[in-house]
Amino acid sequence: MTNQEAIWVAGVIFAAILADLLLNSGHASLFLIFKLLDLVEYLKFWE
Repeated sequence: MTNQEAIWVAGVIFAAILADLLLNSGHASLFLIFKLLDLVEYLKFWE
């Protein structure tokens, strides 16, 4: 991945989080964070 592609990806992620905060009070981001924590806990089980 080139630097320009990484900047585009970071911009899209930032825009999605900003849109979630403005339109949905951050509920979708919070949901994804909790699901990621569940995934980490699940993967830690297989350690």
